[in-house]
Amino acid sequence: MSREELIKYVASEYGIMPEFLWDGDKITCTFRHLGTKKWFGILMAVPGNKIGLKNDKPVDIINVKLEPEFIQELSSSKKHQIFPAWHMNKKHWVTILLGKNNDCALTQSLIHESFRLTN
Repeated sequence: MSREELIKYVASEYGIMPEFLWDGDKITCTFRHLGTKKWFGILMAVPGNKIGLKNDKPVDIINVKLEPEFIQELSSSKKHQIFPAWHMNKKHWVTILLGKNNDCALTQSLIHESFRLTN
């Protein structure tokens, strides 16, 4: 799943468009509930070495909120796609690596779970 596909998915599934909160930053955006304004995802590009990859080439990621007991299991079984949350609370959030090797169905289900947990 690419950045563009993820944005289209969230728009079609939840009716929510990305929100760019930081002046001059046209890459980092959040996905928030319409009523409460709580975040259920933040989409960013970060150097790969920030999430544990071997190079510093920028990669697209999304952070989503999950149940803590699920995070440990998921992080160990999906080592090449799921990482400890970058720049977020690692007990409640994970980082999902986007791109050509991304498991779309898994990413969509994790976004859905984050949406549910933050509602």
